[in-house]
Amino acid sequence: LKRVRKLFRITTELHPSGYQYPKIKSVEIEDSDHLVQDSYGLFRSPKQAQKKLQKLADQFFLCHQVLGIESGRVENAQSCFRHQLKKCWGVCCGQEAYHEHNQRLEKALQGYHKKVWPWPGAVLVEERGIEDGHQQQFHLIDQWLYLKSITSEEDLMDNGYVLDRRLENSSDSDQSNHIQTADNADQFDLDIYFILVRFLLDPEKLKINHIRIYALHLQSIESFD
Repeated sequence: LKRVRKLFRITTELHPSGYQYPKIKSVEIEDSDHLVQDSYGLFRSPKQAQKKLQKLADQFFLCHQVLGIESGRVENAQSCFRHQLKKCWGVCCGQEAYHEHNQRLEKALQGYHKKVWPWPGAVLVEERGIEDGHQQQFHLIDQWLYLKSITSEEDLMDNGYVLDRRLENSSDSDQSNHIQTADNADQFDLDIYFILVRFLLDPEKLKINHIRIYALHLQSIESFD
């Protein structure tokens, strides 16, 4: 199957009247633009993003006019259909202040920030068999990109990395500020991203599935001497 080259994300913009509204924007995988942090979610199609907004509207009583799901201009102060059903708190007809709806929209979206890569650089992920602890597999991963499987420490060095055992299993929050753009961004795969986020950021899943994470650093030229 042809690899997906374009995904979609949700961003928010401020209307001159004072209310925040979402926009669905495309992102080209090749330019690493999917790494920006001022956007929400990664979706395979605008329709999928729109469905997410509809679901959030139900959960947070958001106005369909503000979300762009229903036609109409909020500044015209005409109530949306959902307000008649008591599923919108009335920002569309002046019964709710813009800033209150803005706060609720922000709260609805905050859980969909793309996860920042929490390590300074690439990591080596070790998997051990749950029943047979002697079975091992090693994976080289960077910026949520699965780069390749690693068969030995020599293989790791051939790929330009050495282990930094001081950062073994480290995922401290202070490392989240180290954001790098991956050189091979064209390998980004949405399914792999979701799998890695699910397992690598959950200490309980790491423990249950016998997964260990080793931080790496690039091998210096002196290492070859």
